[in-house]
Amino acid sequence: MAQYYKGKKTFAEHLKQILWHILYPIFPYVRDGLLKLKIVHHSGRQNFYLGHLSPNYTIEHYKERLRKHNFHHHVVAWEDEGEILVLRKHDSFRWQHHLRLFEDREIRGHYELTPESNPIDHFFEKDFRDAREQFRFYLGDMLIEDESRYTKSHNLPDASTAFPYNGK
Repeated sequence: MAQYYKGKKTFAEHLKQILWHILYPIFPYVRDGLLKLKIVHHSGRQNFYLGHLSPNYTIEHYKERLRKHNFHHHVVAWEDEGEILVLRKHDSFRWQHHLRLFEDREIRGHYELTPESNPIDHFFEKDFRDAREQFRFYLGDMLIEDESRYTKSHNLPDASTAFPYNGK
């Protein structure tokens, strides 16, 4: 089951959270169905490349360090190509840090609105922000900052959620 923001919320935010608590279990099926029906489109990897997971660390080390910083599994997210782990950390009901780890050990992350607080703006990736400094703090020496070795993205459009394609 998805974890959600447990801090102070307004009454409206509390109601939104109750609704999302009901939606969490079915969200992956709805997302995958919309993609399969080509109602929405998402491919490649989202922006905000950070680097790679150091070969000195395992994925378990990575998960454990991020859990200590209050990151947890994020079920309400797109699945980027090659993604093996997606985590988030709430700053509030409205904002979150969002990290992805890929099978080639690449790490991408950004700061964004939570889907629970504003699903439409989140869906259209409004207010996605670079958060490199915060991620450097969370990951420390686990993060090797280098150039992306991901080459498939050069042949694919940027990851998007446009209806059904964004004209690229």
